[in-house]
Amino acid sequence: MGVKKRFKFGAFYQQFTTSLSNPWSNLCKYSPARPCANFIFWLLCHKKLATKSRLYIFGFITDIKCNFCDEEKTYNHLFFDCIGTRRIWLVVLEWLQISHRPNHWDEELPWIIKMGKGKGWRAKFFKLAIMETVYGTWNHRNRIAFGKASDHTQVIDGIIEKITYRGWFCKDLKNHIASLMVN
Repeated sequence: MGVKKRFKFGAFYQQFTTSLSNPWSNLCKYSPARPCANFIFWLLCHKKLATKSRLYIFGFITDIKCNFCDEEKTYNHLFFDCIGTRRIWLVVLEWLQISHRPNHWDEELPWIIKMGKGKGWRAKFFKLAIMETVYGTWNHRNRIAFGKASDHTQVIDGIIEKITYRGWFCKDLKNHIASLMVN
């Protein structure tokens, strides 16, 4: 019998971030976002998140209605079209002082790639914000889907808090975070 190796998330994450070779891979490689936010963003880019429409295709569920409205839950709907989650994006982008109205995911990904190019503080801050917003939106959807109370205001505050916390400990972003906190 062979030696049983233990799974080490650190080794997995290192392999995960160095093996990316997609147009959006630099968003994941150089993001100061939490690894879990990075991973959920990666799943979204691969369209592998367990949305209701995806679970329906595999026969796991029969109801594909959104938890916030009566539309079919797809990637586009969940992250940008739904009134229940669109507000999250609008508030976070306003807080970031970015004038942009999100559209469909397929239109947003090229914009996100363009805005996240480079290694300067603006690109790093943008990557952090996008990944934490995707993760916060996904968690919000999951809480509602599993019958737990979840308030948009608390979700937005939590996302901004994570962006602030992660950015504060990134020396490139600390001054910009401080200026946003003053405003």
